[in-house]
Amino acid sequence: MEGFLLRFFLILSGLSATACRVERLYTRIQSEDGLGMKAPITHTVRLKVDLTAKTVTWMQDLRDARGVEARDVKTYGADGLGGCEVFDEYNWSCTFAPVGQIGEAPAMKDGRLSRFYWVKVDTYETKYRVLGLTFPAP
Repeated sequence: MEGFLLRFFLILSGLSATACRVERLYTRIQSEDGLGMKAPITHTVRLKVDLTAKTVTWMQDLRDARGVEARDVKTYGADGLGGCEVFDEYNWSCTFAPVGQIGEAPAMKDGRLSRFYWVKVDTYETKYRVLGLTFPAP
């Protein structure tokens, strides 16, 4: 396993040094049915953190067991939903309280993504996409 991880990082380093784009993805699997979707439902999140404006844009793609797909894009902070405290790209937190009670609170701490959503906290696994291939983070 160590050999695989070393090769993975060497390849990742080489590709990122070239013009090839390395993208971080965050995923989780939902085991309960959703609104119009059949479990298991795969959630894949991509983020854009604007350090100057202190905003986080959250783009989430969903795909269920039947192949039904959906996309949701939200911007937290500034003129978007709620507010954000942003230290850097891998350490930030946002809150959205539409009726005086926190309904959503996405956060990243040391590169680990989580989101409180109305009644529970979801945690996400980090993956990397390079040349259309997806790899788990070591």
